[in-house]
Amino acid sequence: MSKYHNALYLYRKDVQIKEKKAERDPDNPEYAIPLASSYRALALALTSQGKRTEAASYDSKAEEIEQRLRTFYGELNKLGE
Repeated sequence: MSKYHNALYLYRKDVQIKEKKAERDPDNPEYAIPLASSYRALALALTSQGKRTEAASYDSKAEEIEQRLRTFYGELNKLGE
């Protein structure tokens, strides 16, 4: 069981590191995409441990980032038309 706790610890640590990077420029895909991916990975790990409420929170955060980027970069693409 401790290997699962270690894995969760590492996923959470990865999220913290990527959150700090993304704070500087949240709409920069160089930071936002890896952060969303880390949120998704942590959500999967939490789901596998039956922590569905917490997992849903991280899935929601990932979706928010992905939607923001789709909206932002979709608008930029329209400028070139």
